[in-house]
Amino acid sequence: MLCLAGGAALSWGTAASAGPDAAGVATPAAMVWAAAFGLLGPVVVRAMTAVLRRPVGRMSGLAGELAAHNARARTARMASAVMPVMLASGLAVGLIFMQTTQSAGAKRAFDETLRADLVVTSASGGLPLDLVDTVRRQPGVAAVSAQIPTTGYIEPDEPMRPSEGEDTGPQPVELPMQGVTAQGVERATAYRAADGSLNALQGDTVALPATYADGRRLGDLVPMRLGDGTQVKLKLVATLEGRRGYETALVPASLLVGHTDGGLVPQIVVSAAEGTRPDQLAAALGSLTEQHPGLRVSGTEVLEAAQADADDTQTWMAYLILGVVVGYAALALVNTQILATAERRGEFMLQRLIGATRRQVLQMMTVEAALVALAGVVLGGLVAAATLVPLSISVLGTALPAGSPWILVAVITGAVALTLATTLLAAGAVLRGRPGDHGIVR
Repeated sequence: MLCLAGGAALSWGTAASAGPDAAGVATPAAMVWAAAFGLLGPVVVRAMTAVLRRPVGRMSGLAGELAAHNARARTARMASAVMPVMLASGLAVGLIFMQTTQSAGAKRAFDETLRADLVVTSASGGLPLDLVDTVRRQPGVAAVSAQIPTTGYIEPDEPMRPSEGEDTGPQPVELPMQGVTAQGVERATAYRAADGSLNALQGDTVALPATYADGRRLGDLVPMRLGDGTQVKLKLVATLEGRRGYETALVPASLLVGHTDGGLVPQIVVSAAEGTRPDQLAAALGSLTEQHPGLRVSGTEVLEAAQADADDTQTWMAYLILGVVVGYAALALVNTQILATAERRGEFMLQRLIGATRRQVLQMMTVEAALVALAGVVLGGLVAAATLVPLSISVLGTALPAGSPWILVAVITGAVALTLATTLLAAGAVLRGRPGDHGIVR
């Protein structure tokens, strides 16, 4: 009951967390749910055996009847065989779909900020800030904005007391930050002011996400720390709408560019005027390469590709950890099935001595292994559902996680195949030779 209560509390915490932070709560939730269902294993296995006994008997005859009787008579033993299957399948489904859901949430949030038609970058790594004005003066340009992504911190309003250490007292709040151009930010990007105006982003000013501006009013000075550690006080001129968990603070690019490596702008986004095709505008902007060697003009797919590359790096790191966790669970599954089957040598030999054939014993073990796999997959599905539904609600706003259904099919197929293969191989090894060759049956 304690584990069930803990799992429920963590699931509620997952649903209440901001999108990117939800996985940090969902991961321990998966472990706690697995422990809860593991402790309830004998009860669940007994209930499933009672439900499946008659259908299994009808479908598989005598072998099914024997398997059902064995499962009912030795619930604890069967439950110990079911738990590794539950862990392997539940953690595999839970952790894989956790990553795919997080990736889908990040992509959706990124796509929602894209509004420009073109992006200007440089092969040399950066562009001068005054190029924004040059691009704005080109024919066919409706709006243009610099984009300087970084990380900022909102400092506590009250300074740290001498008696407080670095880890005590009020702490800075970290949030994504982007340097933009006030004149074009609303038309070249999807950022919108909930209160105030983004046109006021001039000088030492900031537009904060509404969730981070709680308790502050327009005109207040906000103590902040930029990515290079510089402490500044910025006037709050607007609050921003934004997807929960993916909010970004905006500051003038002219303020932020001096605190970046080289003092350059990574990219400039451009929106085409009405009646101007993006390819026409790209050709016109291409003429700027004479004054700015290395300048490149392309569609926003460049930004999408860069976002995808960054997400792929995080994804493969997560899959590496997933491989270790699920690999250990799969090893536990194999070892448990082999040991549990080998311990039944005496039972198998007794069945052979009273007239059962090797094939009949293997048929019985096939049905038992199928019951173990079915119970494990069902419990694993409950673990995954209890983990993923709150996560998906937090990240995507829906109970259905993102990801291919073939992932689920592959995990279930793998768990069933691994259970059947290890059980039957171990049983086949035990049944080699004649019954009398194994000595006295106890």
